[in-house]
Amino acid sequence: MKSTKFMMYVAFSLGLAAACYLRPSPDDFDRYVYESLIRSAKQPIEDIYRIVKHESPRAEASTVMDSSEHLGKLEPLYAIRPVYVQLATLISRAGLSPEKSINLVSAISLFLIALLAYAATQNYLYSTLLMATPGVVIVGRLGGPDAFSSLVVVAGCMSVLREKLFVGILLLMISIWIRTDNIVIVLVLFGWLVWDRKLSGLYAGVLTALAIGSVEWINTLSGNYGWRVLLHYSFIGGKYPAEITPGISLVEYAHAFAVNAESLAPQLAPWLLLGIAAWSLRSRERKFLVPVAMACAFHYLLFPSGEARYFTWAYLVTGILFIRAVVNPENRVPGSFRASDGEARVEMDITRRFVNDRVNFVPKVEQGTSSMFPGRRL
Repeated sequence: MKSTKFMMYVAFSLGLAAACYLRPSPDDFDRYVYESLIRSAKQPIEDIYRIVKHESPRAEASTVMDSSEHLGKLEPLYAIRPVYVQLATLISRAGLSPEKSINLVSAISLFLIALLAYAATQNYLYSTLLMATPGVVIVGRLGGPDAFSSLVVVAGCMSVLREKLFVGILLLMISIWIRTDNIVIVLVLFGWLVWDRKLSGLYAGVLTALAIGSVEWINTLSGNYGWRVLLHYSFIGGKYPAEITPGISLVEYAHAFAVNAESLAPQLAPWLLLGIAAWSLRSRERKFLVPVAMACAFHYLLFPSGEARYFTWAYLVTGILFIRAVVNPENRVPGSFRASDGEARVEMDITRRFVNDRVNFVPKVEQGTSSMFPGRRL
């Protein structure tokens, strides 16, 4: 029976991944720049532009991608995901087209996330519902590193929860090479591990320096324009990032923060509800929700985007912790469910009477006599 359920779950996960592979998101602009990076190993930028520009109405309508020169100037913003780009490139060299390679990375990552969700929860139904949520399915349809990044980050978080720190830290460090903004997650988790006395301050300092050095190295190799240019390009506008004056004003930042928070709040609300429910169930693992929430908050403060795909990893971790709290009552701390005030008073009265009876039952012993042999003088 269990093997049948497992096969049904695997079939569902494969079907979901196949649907995402066959029906990628049509309005995803990023995939065309990633395709350009994949093709750049063998083709000149002029030929790449002629191919990519006319692949979809979305690319044709883009005013940013209006020449091969400007396509080349977009690439440094996306080349900061070296492991993802290299993985898609290897699949492309195996015989698949670049656009199909991009789809395959996202679809396979979503399938592996489904297996990871079941391995962490040991519950088929709840894992199926978790994977079927729109906030999770969407990353399987996007042409970018979001699904792959979420897979590695969630695997790292689950390893840390199981106190397999070497594996967990290794996966989290690798995630930086998939998405450099994962450094926010990594640094917050390092701080939490030090606070929880699972990692020494010295090791955390060395790992932090290594993580920051990795981001700087990736930015240097890719020719990235920097965080300030990214902020201006994303929230203020401008056709060509190489020609943008870096930085935005406080008023511009506050406007982007408020507007995107309004659009992001409805997407986050179900997951906030699950997080609050998991916390209320008093699971022993609920404290891990603290660094998850902190990492999400810091990420939004640094880059206030209204796209929920940046938080898919947090959705998954929150959902997994909630499911584990529901299906494993023994994993809750004592006192998770308090008795009502009336029941508590009855229990206290019974306990008090029992103690009084025990006290009254103890025989009195005369001074100078043996308690073992009453009446006998010592």
